[in-house]
Amino acid sequence: MIQRILIHNSKINNNNFHLICSLRSALLQITEVQVQVSSPSSLKLFVDNFEPELIIFFGGENLSVDVVSTIIEARAKLALWTTEDPFEIRRNNEIAKYFDVIFTSDKGSQKLYSHPNCYHLPLAAEANWFFHKVIENPDELLWDLTFVGTAWPNRTKFIKDLVACLKQNNLTSRFILPTNPHIPSNNLVEINPVKFERDFRVAPKDLAKIYNYSLFSLTLFRDFSGDGNHKYQTSPTNRFYEMSLSGTGQIIVSNDFNIQEFYPEIEQQIFHCKNPQEIVKTIILSKENIEIRNQSAFTTQEFVIKKHSFLNRVQKLLSIVEGTNFN
Repeated sequence: MIQRILIHNSKINNNNFHLICSLRSALLQITEVQVQVSSPSSLKLFVDNFEPELIIFFGGENLSVDVVSTIIEARAKLALWTTEDPFEIRRNNEIAKYFDVIFTSDKGSQKLYSHPNCYHLPLAAEANWFFHKVIENPDELLWDLTFVGTAWPNRTKFIKDLVACLKQNNLTSRFILPTNPHIPSNNLVEINPVKFERDFRVAPKDLAKIYNYSLFSLTLFRDFSGDGNHKYQTSPTNRFYEMSLSGTGQIIVSNDFNIQEFYPEIEQQIFHCKNPQEIVKTIILSKENIEIRNQSAFTTQEFVIKKHSFLNRVQKLLSIVEGTNFN
């Protein structure tokens, strides 16, 4: 059994560092496992002194051949768990050959790796970051719909149309849209988001509270990649599991993803919409019959608690690593 595991955070500034913390906490729940976390500047130090049996490179972003080559002779199995596929698939494919096993969070990207040991391993969510009891009384909720995320180019017009549609139907909403170097600063003038909310990232626990106090939370899939090529996400991201734990109803807008492919048992509890009009219709119907939304929130929350924690993920990861012949 592997007993010393090093998690390498591949990004210097990681907006999703709570995922690293969740991964570490899950590994520590396994008997007799020692876990350390390294950064780009401390990787070699931990490899030399901690002598890990397994190194999990988590994220993939900012990871270079130079970084991996510095520890290629370490007496450890090397695993890469990518979190930004398919948007970083070109870079990740370039470094994949240096690893014993690849785990990608995007199922559609699995076939894009020319690696003999490549597996789909979804992300997950932890209750200590995101769990809140479902608010059943609609009078205690603050918003009918919330969205927290980057206004990628393919999302911008949709968001503008959606905000207008919500206002026309007297529905309350909150849109937090942090800035991004790929997006012009004036592209959301019509929406008029609160300026200070464009200049910071919402902390995970605050994010969970925002979701919890909303009748529905919205997921918009992206097709934007920094390398200029349009790619489409094909799997639930960590945000799906985090929303579920926070006790909100979920509306998903995507032409390329369907929850039934992954989790048919909760298909009826996730609301798939194609346009702003369908979103507004879903909200109005749920306000008229709140049990529709509440049942959805309770069911998906319990589903994630039982089957989609980081402990579930690391158990699968370790079983694959320990059961694979890397010779």
